[in-house]
Amino acid sequence: MRYRKYFILLLPTIFLFAFIPATKHRKTIAIAPFGHVKSIREVTYNAIGDTGGTITKGDIMSDTDINTHAKAPMVRRMSGPPIEIWLYDENGNEIENDRCHADGRLFYKEINQYNADGLLLERDDTESHKKGLESYASTKYSYMPDGKLLQSYMVTYSSNSAPTWYKREAYTYNHSSQPLTFVVTDSSALQHSYNKTTYIYGRNDELLETFHFNDDFVNPASMTLYRYDDRGKLIEQDDASREQKDGRSDLLPTSKEIMTYDKRGRVVDKSTYIPHNILVSRRKTTFDSSGRTDETSTYQANTGLLQKTVVKRQFKATHTIQEDTYDDNGMLTDYTISHFDSAKNLTDRGVFHITYKTVRGDDGRYHNEAPGDTVMIHHLVNDDNSNTVVDDSFQNDGKIKTEKTFQYTYDNTRNWISKIVFISNKPVKIIERDITYYP
Repeated sequence: MRYRKYFILLLPTIFLFAFIPATKHRKTIAIAPFGHVKSIREVTYNAIGDTGGTITKGDIMSDTDINTHAKAPMVRRMSGPPIEIWLYDENGNEIENDRCHADGRLFYKEINQYNADGLLLERDDTESHKKGLESYASTKYSYMPDGKLLQSYMVTYSSNSAPTWYKREAYTYNHSSQPLTFVVTDSSALQHSYNKTTYIYGRNDELLETFHFNDDFVNPASMTLYRYDDRGKLIEQDDASREQKDGRSDLLPTSKEIMTYDKRGRVVDKSTYIPHNILVSRRKTTFDSSGRTDETSTYQANTGLLQKTVVKRQFKATHTIQEDTYDDNGMLTDYTISHFDSAKNLTDRGVFHITYKTVRGDDGRYHNEAPGDTVMIHHLVNDDNSNTVVDDSFQNDGKIKTEKTFQYTYDNTRNWISKIVFISNKPVKIIERDITYYP
């Protein structure tokens, strides 16, 4: 059981920062999470290391170099130009995003305009292509008095063509500002189609039915029906789509989800079925004093046989999450252990795989046979600023596959301003940020 003892000693760890925008049409800062950021300029350079361990900054990476190292994690821009600039207003809204080639030529520009409430009013995009061609897109938004989106309108064109209307999304609402209809219409030289989704609500504004139309506004292409219990909790969702069968066009069921809740209104059982009442997945959740456990089982659609079961446990007292994967015979094949240190914002996560011998059973199928050999196949460590410092992966025999480490320099606001990326202990790139702040 190699690596198991080693990993259990790596206890200090923490929750990753997750950013969720305030509204669908508002772009707020997520790249540098600390402080009142005004602008960020990020440049990626080649890293040069000598035999003495000194690392120096080389030339700005070309697009080809960026693509060569595209598999390096924690680089926000995995491919494309090596220079990127973000500008923010005093409310933290992104007002401009520029991406440039190493020689400074603009590759992409996005400009956003907001109203006093921080809602996006207009977004303009410019993208440069080879041979000097450029494409443009402008989208304008309007809202209901309560801030819900009413309409968006997009125009797109290239530098060698006249502006062409491309897409319009229109919303209408009922008395409770719930969407009744959502219409998308597209028009271009190659395409002309009309799509509409209609929402039907009950007296308590609960969603009852959804109909989606393609070109034909009479016969829906698909539909979804919803059922609720006395508490207003969704207990069943049925989906159907239109299919051609025996010369007829009918709406036929595609899937069904059934939910069960506990007394506190938490989902404790969720099952998914396909036609003919065939169970394909089931998730059961339990809560106790130690934390929460989710058990998800998946089944083969053609035979109904169990494929695998994943059990995820969250332990409050030890700030630990463990996820175990079992095969169809209940043999543990993979597991993940994540430790979090909420005081220091640290996290340590290990993913393990168990390799068994396979034997053919009396049923003619091959099954795993104990004992198995356990190895760590992925190891991830985040520092106290929630940035990854180790991201190593291993083969199923325990041999190293990729070894990636990251070295940061932080400013006084805890945002990193320099990051060196190492692959197999060799420096491959240096990413530098110039961050300015509002007073």
